[in-house]
Amino acid sequence: MPSKNGFAEALLRKIGAPVTPENLKFLDAWQKAEGGSADNPFNTTQDAPGATRFNSVGVKRYPSVEVGLDATVKTLTNGRYGPILAALRQGNSAQEAARALAASPWGTGGLVQKILA
Repeated sequence: MPSKNGFAEALLRKIGAPVTPENLKFLDAWQKAEGGSADNPFNTTQDAPGATRFNSVGVKRYPSVEVGLDATVKTLTNGRYGPILAALRQGNSAQEAARALAASPWGTGGLVQKILA
């Protein structure tokens, strides 16, 4: 099973973003804020084959890291998270990506900004 850093690197590649220290710093803080499992470190609620419901808000457990990675990519590219994708693809600072996340409908809010402070 890949490490959380491996998940982050794979996620960046799949969304067409550079693997930079700032992007990894942001994604690491986001994973800490979410406290998700290895197969779903960002706690997405995206349905996928073999997914089961993990909690009352619909966070999923996936049968593998690969399925969880694909679900995370599908969530981030569904049209609701463009500013997060733009920040990551432009190689912005971890704080800029965290601001984009805080302004998005993702449930993490401003917690990533606090972790990075």
